[in-house]
Amino acid sequence: MRAPTPRESALLESLCGPASPSEVAALREAVARYGESLRLAARHRELLPVDLADALVANLDALLADFAALAPDAQRLAVGGARYFISDTDAIPDQSGVLGLDDDVAIWNHVARRAGRPDLEIDE
Repeated sequence: MRAPTPRESALLESLCGPASPSEVAALREAVARYGESLRLAARHRELLPVDLADALVANLDALLADFAALAPDAQRLAVGGARYFISDTDAIPDQSGVLGLDDDVAIWNHVARRAGRPDLEIDE
């Protein structure tokens, strides 16, 4: 597993912040929709790593489902991690092929560790 690059970490930090319960619910929906859009795109781009997209969606949803129980810093990171995943401007375009989700996984694993949920890390 690789660590996030300085550029990826800076982008994550810019996306972190507080969120109301309704904003968290909207993020959960946006993550699910984005995961579905990647599955649809994989029909035409066979090298898209759908397994990683599915794992990201499931693990982001699991963390966001427990949002109220997280420490404030972990909440901020969970929001940033979700926003990073669904962002069109993350470090590597998600639909660019087999490596498109590498940055998302690196960011996610960083978020999961810092949020105290290493059980949600994804093996690449």
